[in-house]
Amino acid sequence: MSSEGKYIQLKTLDDLIKIVAGSPTAFIQHFPHDKKQIYFVNVIFHTGGSLVYFVVQDEKIDKKFITFNKVNGTIDFRDDIRLDANLAFIPIIEIQKQNVLPPDLIK
Repeated sequence: MSSEGKYIQLKTLDDLIKIVAGSPTAFIQHFPHDKKQIYFVNVIFHTGGSLVYFVVQDEKIDKKFITFNKVNGTIDFRDDIRLDANLAFIPIIEIQKQNVLPPDLIK
């Protein structure tokens, strides 16, 4: 990550999901690193700067989608999409390599 890039490490995956559910970013990226699971969103601004929200956790999400219920705030994990206007479906994108987050940050 360049010195111009900024990042915010969140405490929980729920916090990251809430950020994505309320923003134009429509997916969460997943990158396994040293037996840890890194979930992140890279936000790029029209001015050229960027901001990365991320969370590090032990458990891997074994589903393809995260669902966020916009009415009651519940979070669930699914392999399929269904028609429900109350749900935001957030795909999990599997990353092979990345240079957005430096290795010493995601230990």
